[in-house]
Amino acid sequence: MRGACMKAIHGVKVGAVLLSALLLVAVLGGCGGREEREESLVGRIPPDVAVVVIDGEHEIPGAWLRNMAVTQELLVRQSMKGMPLAVDEYSLIENTRKLLTKINLLALEARRRGLEVTPQEISDRLSEEINRFESTDQWRRQIEASGLTVDERRREIEIELLFEKYREEGIRPRVLEEYANDEKARAFYEKNPSLWEEPLRVHLFHILRSVARDAPESEREHERQRITAARERILAGEPFEDVARSESTENSNLRGGEIGWIAENSGELLPEVRDVVFTLEPGEVSPVVESPMGFHLFLVKERKDRRTRPFEEVRDDIKQRIAQEAIKLELEKEVAALQQQLDIRYLKLDPYIGERPAPKERPEGPAGLGQYGESGEGAAAGS
Repeated sequence: MRGACMKAIHGVKVGAVLLSALLLVAVLGGCGGREEREESLVGRIPPDVAVVVIDGEHEIPGAWLRNMAVTQELLVRQSMKGMPLAVDEYSLIENTRKLLTKINLLALEARRRGLEVTPQEISDRLSEEINRFESTDQWRRQIEASGLTVDERRREIEIELLFEKYREEGIRPRVLEEYANDEKARAFYEKNPSLWEEPLRVHLFHILRSVARDAPESEREHERQRITAARERILAGEPFEDVARSESTENSNLRGGEIGWIAENSGELLPEVRDVVFTLEPGEVSPVVESPMGFHLFLVKERKDRRTRPFEEVRDDIKQRIAQEAIKLELEKEVAALQQQLDIRYLKLDPYIGERPAPKERPEGPAGLGQYGESGEGAAAGS
């Protein structure tokens, strides 16, 4: 089951503004133990209750919030793989609900401006999603476990696609013309010269005869003679890779001693090694180098000297960087304006997930609003 879940998650872009919500159910519906699911605050959100209502008509169901919240947590854990990570589920739920609200606001604005999503586009996106699972049945079980029906998932996909169309057709062309043009790109290039500097890099191969620091001198001398003999074999014409496979005690021996491309400012090499490596010319074998790890030989296959990348080479990358930031800012401006114009109500989630532990009491919504808090960004306080 774990392999199936990871296949479903695979392919999501961590940096995307909009995440594919269905992938969250990989955790809620099958990965991990029952105890973890029962203790999860996200799993307590009612899937069939509107957690946000926009202008009294457009409802965002709890299933969408559950899906997106778990997906974001998964992506954070993947990006910090191997590191202990304690997730504040209250903040996760609150911030995800704000993000989900923004996406829906912009999707509704896209529809108001005449942008449309066809049934075929929804079906195509659905097919892409199903293909990330091992079978259609497994995908169907996953969405059912999250509280969604297939029709509701299609509606959710429609919102996602409307948001994307608004971003790509309503925002991006204007941003590219106003902010990501040649003039702005040139100004950015000249203002940030250090970004285009490339350090000296070498394509490095390595042979190591490891010796413990406290090894007797006789053992050290034995290894010194052995690597010296290896160097003589290379200088006599034997391929460095063949000698590395037979003599090196490092794991790179399986690759013929290949380490890969190393930059002089990477900090990956010991000082006594670095001082030798970056003086080598392509095809040159180093003398025997002694370090606390033992005795080394190096071969530089290729060398790329320091240089400053010309503007013509990085122009498109700069435009893309400017466009990404400008689009993000423009979307936030659009959302802020829509939040001022529309009535947004947030369901108080305390009855479902409990009150958030805090040093001071969190404000309640004004009287007369029933189970929903006040409209606007501050309404999420109840979560």
